[in-house]
Amino acid sequence: MTGQNIKEWDVKPPGEGSPDQRLTVHLHAPVRQSYGLTVSLEQPLDSLPMNFTVPVVRAENVVRQRGTLIVSKYGELDLETVKAESLTQQALPGGAPAPSGALEEAPFASYRYLTLPYLLDLSVKKAEPLVEVESWTRYAVEIESSRFTTRFDYQIKRAGIFGTKIRLPQGFEGVECTGAVVEDFSETEADGARYLNVKFSSRAIGSVHFEVTGRRTRAQAADDETLPVFAPQDVARHEARVAVQVHTSLDPNTRNSGDMRQMDVAELPVPVGPKQQQQNQQQGAMVPAVPVGIPGTGPLTVAFRYRGEGVPAVLGFKLKEPQVIADVFTLVSVKDQAVRYQWTVAYNVQYAGVDTFVISLPSSIAGDLRVEGDLIKETQKPYTPPAGADGVVPSPGEGREFWAVMLRDKRMGAYELKLTLDRPLSESATAAVPVEAAAGAPTVAAGAVPDANEARDFLLNLPEIQISQIFQESGQIAVVKDDNLEILDAPTVNLQIIDPKELDARLVGSGGAIQAYIPSASLETGAQGLPE
Repeated sequence: MTGQNIKEWDVKPPGEGSPDQRLTVHLHAPVRQSYGLTVSLEQPLDSLPMNFTVPVVRAENVVRQRGTLIVSKYGELDLETVKAESLTQQALPGGAPAPSGALEEAPFASYRYLTLPYLLDLSVKKAEPLVEVESWTRYAVEIESSRFTTRFDYQIKRAGIFGTKIRLPQGFEGVECTGAVVEDFSETEADGARYLNVKFSSRAIGSVHFEVTGRRTRAQAADDETLPVFAPQDVARHEARVAVQVHTSLDPNTRNSGDMRQMDVAELPVPVGPKQQQQNQQQGAMVPAVPVGIPGTGPLTVAFRYRGEGVPAVLGFKLKEPQVIADVFTLVSVKDQAVRYQWTVAYNVQYAGVDTFVISLPSSIAGDLRVEGDLIKETQKPYTPPAGADGVVPSPGEGREFWAVMLRDKRMGAYELKLTLDRPLSESATAAVPVEAAAGAPTVAAGAVPDANEARDFLLNLPEIQISQIFQESGQIAVVKDDNLEILDAPTVNLQIIDPKELDARLVGSGGAIQAYIPSASLETGAQGLPE
């Protein structure tokens, strides 16, 4: 009992003929016009569910009594009106009721009455959690394995939960669950199905987020893949999206959509990374409080969506043939008594990985040519390639042989081989002509060693290195020399002189005067290498 000017008050138990208690309030002094009292009553709820009647408080010795009846409840309880007599329901004061997920006291309903008595019977029971889930799955299909990363966004709208249970797709191992709300997780089996049991660190209500990951081995690169489908248990709604990230060497196609509906990858929300979030905060832009979109990074090929539980889609795959492009950067360094040839073969492997690179070279230099590169397992010298589709075994040509550079693992993207050959000047020169000799004068025989004191012109051969089994080849040639040597014009075949400033960085900075060439036209599929 609370109010102003109260001297004392007492409560008398129900008397004869009246089931109600009688409250009498004595004031220090009489009051006029208006006066207010607050009476608080409390009644235990024995066991839920149960029904109870809202008590009627009657003011005695008054001409008229009318009033408002507001019913509130806690978020852990469900309340229902069983019977209402002599009451008119009205809008709640202050607008709509508080969210049902709130654990504090919140308005449930409001009534008004004009006469007594009135009757209001209510039914109360423990509230069942109302849970809605969105799941976002990135399914990465590689050559030898596939893995999923799924983020579950829980919206707990009523009561609260201490954990959740999710039915997992079959065939995956190494399943893990991570998130700020996760205290522990475990797997169980029932009726032939696998379930992930997630225990939260405390009772969760509102927004909850966590990630689940798993992987499985693929026997063959072209095997079909059944997309993972998840089924959160005891939830009112589950909206799921699955986006597939496919290895560049695989070409996917949908064999069976099941209960999943294909969607455009562009329709998926774009996730905001930590760096972008920080930039947005610095610029005062809005930053979402929860993660958005498919987790992880990387290009997505195809996407699906489904609701609740459904039959998963099945994707088929075709292994793409590798496409290899090569740029050959040739550096010829001429010194007084020696010539160094260096070929840098810059491969670009597209669509599928390769672990073998085949080159063709003159047999005359096979004993002196050195091969360098990362992760080389072995170099087969000579090498016989397998027969083609027509059953014919490729031939390197007269006086030539194949080498196969084999790597420890298949490579995709950029890869470089360096081939180096050091030869004495006398062995590289095919002809030596005295500078003073008149036109038509006899030339020195090929391979003859000139007198060091006699000025001569030398014609040097560039050994032809051919890159085999590639889609396209191009390249550049640079010639450098010692200061006491001079490079004269010489006839070339299928070469075009270029400005040395146009040379690739692999050839720039070698020192000395540079003369540069490129092939007159790109060498297409089946090209045998740069011309001499």
